[in-house]
Formats: sequence, structure tokens, C-alpha cells
Amino acid sequence: MKKSKLVEQIVTQLGVTLSPMATEEITLQYNELRNDIMFLLELKIAQETLQFDIQALKHRKETLLGEVATPDTEDDLFVDTDISGLNLDEALVTAGLTSSCSRKRRAAASEVEKVTALLKKQRKNSSKGG
Repeated sequence: MKKSKLVEQIVTQLGVTLSPMATEEITLQYNELRNDIMFLLELKIAQETLQFDIQALKHRKETLLGEVATPDTEDDLFVDTDISGLNLDEALVTAGLTSSCSRKRRAAASEVEKVTALLKKQRKNSSKGG
């Protein structure tokens, strides 16, 4: 699926109109939202690529050493990193993206976190009222 179609699908899932009224402020916010979504998609792709690389390295290690790693075996060189409980800056540092992420992109990602929290709060309030 093309990125533009995927972004449209995500915008629709968020309940945002695909063609909002074209005031300057709304257009600016809408474009920022689309940019934030693109950034999150890029992070997701980077995460998937890194996970694939980790699996390939584990397989290569198994082949070279002639041993099969079990899921409960922790190996100091190949430990999966869960960043779900970290805040944005900690997650970027853990993923090694701080040097390659611009300040603007980090700010945009932070805004996405705020919007997501607001949407969750609104959904929670609407489910209590309904």
C-alpha cells in the first residue's frame, strides 16, 4: 500500500476529515498531523527492519556456533529491547535515533503523543457518557 493511502487510512481511523475547511490554522495542523503520521510510519519501518536484522544475526550466530538458541535464553549480544514503557526521548536514545532525528521530528513525535493521549481521554469520556 502506498504511504499516502496509508496516511489517509490512519487519518480516517482517527476520525479526522480528509478534506477539512481550509483555514490557515486548520491547514497547518492538518499538515502537521500528516507529517507526524509519516514520521511514525518511518519509525515503524525502521523498527521492523532492525527486528529483522536481529533475527538474521541470531540465525547467523546459531549457524556459526552450531547451537540453537531457545526463546528463554538471554544472550548479552542479542537482547530484544522493549521501548513501550519509555517516554519519547528515552525511546529514541534506546533505538539509537537521536543523532539522526531532527529536533523538529522529535517535537512532532511529541505532539503525536499528546494528540493520542487526548484522543484516548476523549474516547474514555465518551464511553462513560454512552
